[in-house]
Amino acid sequence: MLRAGHAVGRMIGAARLAALIHVIAVLPPVSALAENPLQGPVTHGLALYGDPALRKDFDHLPYANPEAPKGGRLRLGQRGGFASLNPFNARFGDAPQLIIGNVLQSLMVRSQDEPYSFYPLIAESVEIDEAREHVTFHIDPRARFSDTTPILASDVLFSFELLKSKGRPNHRAIFALVKSAVALDDHTVRFDLTGVKDREAPLILAAMPVLSKRTTKVERFDDLDMTIPLGSGPYVISEAKAGARLVLRRDPDYWARDIPSQRGFYNFDEIDVDYYRDGAALFEALKAGLLDYREETSAARWSTGYDFPAVRNGAIVKETLRPGRPTGMEGFVFNLRKGVFRDVRLREAIAMMYDFEWINANFYSGLYVRTESYFGESDYSSVGRPASAAERALLSKYPGAVRDDVLEGRWRPVQHDGSGRDRTVAKRAQALLAEAGYGVVDGRLEKNGVPVAFEIMIRDRDEERLALNFA
Repeated sequence: MLRAGHAVGRMIGAARLAALIHVIAVLPPVSALAENPLQGPVTHGLALYGDPALRKDFDHLPYANPEAPKGGRLRLGQRGGFASLNPFNARFGDAPQLIIGNVLQSLMVRSQDEPYSFYPLIAESVEIDEAREHVTFHIDPRARFSDTTPILASDVLFSFELLKSKGRPNHRAIFALVKSAVALDDHTVRFDLTGVKDREAPLILAAMPVLSKRTTKVERFDDLDMTIPLGSGPYVISEAKAGARLVLRRDPDYWARDIPSQRGFYNFDEIDVDYYRDGAALFEALKAGLLDYREETSAARWSTGYDFPAVRNGAIVKETLRPGRPTGMEGFVFNLRKGVFRDVRLREAIAMMYDFEWINANFYSGLYVRTESYFGESDYSSVGRPASAAERALLSKYPGAVRDDVLEGRWRPVQHDGSGRDRTVAKRAQALLAEAGYGVVDGRLEKNGVPVAFEIMIRDRDEERLALNFA
């Protein structure tokens, strides 16, 4: 990672920038509610299993600095552009995701220091029964939108119904499972999740963004809309130029600034984001002194691209940081809606031919570690860990669904010899394809006379180089 070596750069360190810009995760499937449910005790947080790590009287999240100085301007750069200020409809990819958490906030906020826990934000407390089928959120009476109007149960129900009918595809699928949602009073909302049998369901509701019923235009919610939204977060949008520039200004009257889950975050008075067409232009902006902070995603550029005056004289500080938590996945993904990929043996053979060892050494200076699991570096990864008795009992209903080498913790990605011409692996892949009925005819791989053909979608020249080598 990089930061400019001046006052703003020092503030980044003090404010723990990684925690400053919160991204509220959009989480997996939810479900329903019931009349007159038995509620559990009122609690300050939710966890997937057990209780949240922090007690009710916690002062701040462990990775926040409540004494961080406030002020200054942070200049960031993003690759691409945007054409909308609505990150919650089906065209969410056209909106800057920076809005989530900074402008538009959710009922509760997820801790980045725990596997799966939420703490108070708009909802000051929550009730949940032992079966996790009924959940009631109590809205903080202090909760306000940035125009000082109160956040009420009617706004929560409005947001729920709007996202259920017009939201992101995953919102629609998830919220459609909820049996009922009712307002018990102006500050209390109850959801019935009867029959879902999903421990995540209450947490998914906790992560729901709360939109203003009074100002959100339902009839335009599906559109690419540059109307500045009314949020309840620490920032308001002061400037938005489609595809080019976004400016967030800190709201000095942010209602939740002293709530423990928010203390120590959102310390810059202004966040300016300029958009660039590609990664090369974005990198040149850093070199020209137009950015204060940049996270480098190209290992090749990290290894060879930072020998320029601002780095040599200390104006730009280059640091390698280990996040200490799951970092996500980057790689090629099969589109299983395509018929060509229906046979798992074909998919496995293709994956076997990805020579990570040669690519890592020649393209990335050996800086990468192979992704072995979608849940890599987390408690949820099964790599190297045999299935427990409980997991085997659960999977016994689906014989053959999980291979023995995976169940026994023996599976690993195929390892090449790094030469770029590992014939041993190639022969294994060919044998697997032959077993599945594939063969090479006139230089083409085919099955039953149908050739194997597909496209690899890329975003930039770095991915193009990788795809060409793989192909």
